[in-house]
Amino acid sequence: MTLKELVQSEILNEVKGIDINRIKILRHAEKNEKAYKIYDLYKQGMFDFYQCVQSKRRFDDCDYILSFIGGIGSSATFVGAYEVGPRDDFDKNKYKDKIPAGFPIDEAFTKESYNHYELKKIDFLNSKKDKLVVDWVICNQWDLWLGKNDKEIISLEGGYLEIQMDDEEEGYSEGKEFYRSHIMRERKPEVIKRAKERFIKKHGKLFCEVCGFDFYGVYGERGKDYIEGHHKKLVSQMKEGDKTKASDIAMLCSNCHRMIHRKPIVSVEELAQVINKNIVKSVPSRGIIKQ
Repeated sequence: MTLKELVQSEILNEVKGIDINRIKILRHAEKNEKAYKIYDLYKQGMFDFYQCVQSKRRFDDCDYILSFIGGIGSSATFVGAYEVGPRDDFDKNKYKDKIPAGFPIDEAFTKESYNHYELKKIDFLNSKKDKLVVDWVICNQWDLWLGKNDKEIISLEGGYLEIQMDDEEEGYSEGKEFYRSHIMRERKPEVIKRAKERFIKKHGKLFCEVCGFDFYGVYGERGKDYIEGHHKKLVSQMKEGDKTKASDIAMLCSNCHRMIHRKPIVSVEELAQVINKNIVKSVPSRGIIKQ
């Protein structure tokens, strides 16, 4: 499903009278180290004010905006829908009561040419807030018309704004962005779905390729169809334009996946060797990686 299809479905089922051609989509992200830390503003409740102040009259000709925050790679996570109200010249003193306490005002916000929009948050797509993630593709185009610029949905479960495995991130000699790109490839639902189907067709069920753990066998219905996908190639080993294929994804349990990402980074085969070397002899490895 694409973003446009989702929005059209919501308009038909939930909200009448919204013209999809009058909706803009925005991807807020830091341009450089000196720029505002957008996700920090969002977590601190300052994002709405930040978005209301614009250097150009970006919202004069639209009725609604769907706001996203840039995350891993070219991903963008939905954080809210807004109805566009009147615009006025921004004056720091005039709007001082609306400036959140602690907001990091810089000289840009004191320019007479800046504009202030009344943006009213609405409940449209509210159940998808922090969960809906799209692939923005070209990240320097942050202000787009939805009717002319559809986006592929890559997740409805979030997880692209924050990476929790900070210590593992340091294990990537290529740097943080390579690590984030690697994780993004692992989280693409359509690729994981194809990889699972391919694995089941070959082996009859899902289990960890390294240790053989079977979520369904241990947890029953609660563990049915559950497994984590791991991209076997480091991003640095991939050529520009390479796409992730189902065959690039290894099926791993949560423990083995975590162990692979600990520094120093190891391959699926190398982790299998570690397990086979250290596992208690009475509990042989049930994985499929051959030594």
